[in-house]
Amino acid sequence: MKLDRYTYKHISFPTAPSISVILLLWITIFSTAVTSLPAPKFKNGTNTKQNDRLFVDDISKCPPLPPRAAPPTNVRDLRADDIKVIMGLGDSVIAGFGVRVDKLGQIFKDGKEPLDEYRGANFAVGGDPDVVSIPNILRKFSPKLVGDSKGTHIIEVCYGILCPSNYIPKLDQLNAAQSGAQALNVDKQVNYLIEQLSQRKDIDVKNDWKFATMWFGNNDLCNGCTDLSKQLQFSPDQFESHIREGLEKIRKNVPKVFINLMSVFKISQMFEASLKDKNCVLGKVAGLFLECQCAFVPGPLGDKSRKSMDDLADQYNERLKKITSDFQEKNYQDFIVTYDPGMENMDISSGNLDLLSGIDCFHPSLLAHERLAKAVWNNIFTQQSQKTSKYDPTADLPILCPNEDDRLR
Repeated sequence: MKLDRYTYKHISFPTAPSISVILLLWITIFSTAVTSLPAPKFKNGTNTKQNDRLFVDDISKCPPLPPRAAPPTNVRDLRADDIKVIMGLGDSVIAGFGVRVDKLGQIFKDGKEPLDEYRGANFAVGGDPDVVSIPNILRKFSPKLVGDSKGTHIIEVCYGILCPSNYIPKLDQLNAAQSGAQALNVDKQVNYLIEQLSQRKDIDVKNDWKFATMWFGNNDLCNGCTDLSKQLQFSPDQFESHIREGLEKIRKNVPKVFINLMSVFKISQMFEASLKDKNCVLGKVAGLFLECQCAFVPGPLGDKSRKSMDDLADQYNERLKKITSDFQEKNYQDFIVTYDPGMENMDISSGNLDLLSGIDCFHPSLLAHERLAKAVWNNIFTQQSQKTSKYDPTADLPILCPNEDDRLR
């Protein structure tokens, strides 16, 4: 069966009722606009230099890298042009849920589906040609890059132990992320990548260097604010165990991999951000708070749960740092884990609705994804001790042009 956009969107996939039904109900009732996104293009402007490093507003303005004398033999010696394969693991953010929905009322006018993942528009693995993403930036230096996800399809729901196999490899490519995924689901996503890599004729699994973004913890935080949940399924120990085991499985089964491990961000801020717009408030009343129960409970009980979420986020990040340190100390030649701290102190409580998807005032918009892509890209080429721990989603950063001495860090 041909899996084009007009065929697979009508295939019936298992979904989590508590999410899909509530989303559909909310969309039906509240089909009002939130805000418009600017066109997803690089802006024209001037190039700048900072500390002898070139930054541009359009990746096409970066000069090409001179050819290497010999290919790298160590993962600590990777340049941008050494990466041949890109991969991703995570939840609805990397799956691209709601990315291109700027106005709820436009969903039906534009022929969009209300529960779509815009797989090709996410910051980490998205390969749609009209977006600013890590693959599209990286392709400037590695034109034959493969693995980036494409296009749009209906949501792939994975909710803890309720995690059906509903990938669409033609579009997902090597983006293993699924909406609703928790740290518990890392193993399944790793298995998908291993399977896909073994089937790809355009990838030399043994010799091609691979770059993977891994980002888990958001859904764990949304369900882990009670004392009992923090001691059981969503405890820091369980979180660390799942992430560590997933990384080790990649190391043992996939050669030549650079892992960028994203920090956890304090989702509790979404409560304050959503209060800035009446439609967002109405959506939470209608039931969309179930997307993240711990963040959207009102009143004193909600204040307590949000404080608990923030404490848990800090603990998760400490575990991610520990995992990173442990893997780096082993000094593998063809596998490394680096930690991106940029989400640790990110502040979105101001409620800039341009940064939030019109589908739920919760997931990041296309604008947010594009700005995150630039920030993450710049952090990738920064020494660990100097990486920023506070991405500013309101800032439209210029893009670093790596030179022949820059290495992935």
